[in-house]
Amino acid sequence: MTLYERLYEDMKLAMKAHEEVKLNVIRMAIAACKNYRIEKYGVSEQALSDEEVLLVLSKQLKQRKDSAASYVSAERHDLAEKENHEASMIQGYLPPLMSDDDLKQIISDTKSELGVTDQSGMGKLIGAVMQKVKGKADGAVVQKMIKESF
Repeated sequence: MTLYERLYEDMKLAMKAHEEVKLNVIRMAIAACKNYRIEKYGVSEQALSDEEVLLVLSKQLKQRKDSAASYVSAERHDLAEKENHEASMIQGYLPPLMSDDDLKQIISDTKSELGVTDQSGMGKLIGAVMQKVKGKADGAVVQKMIKESF
């Protein structure tokens, strides 16, 4: 079963169980996947790969986290809690994040592969590392660790 199919099955289960919040989160994720498919492939019925669905879900997760941070800074903790709850539901569909040690090892290996020795090659290094850790690490964490490695 693909990840997209799993979303549909979970949507059906949420409908039957009358779980409104979960149902709304899944519907938004499915809509985001459909929008991505239309942007990328036009009106064709091209099915999205699991990697593409993970990319969309990662963007949805980042949006929820950013919204929660904005609500906290505006002292709207009730809305921040809602966004965090939705983010945790989306996180359930994503693979577990990579540990810091594993990420440091990938950064170190990629650094030596590319021959990057100073910060002038940091952009190239970030791009290469992000390709290797697709969906398994937060981009902000990767960028921070790379900056610290110099």
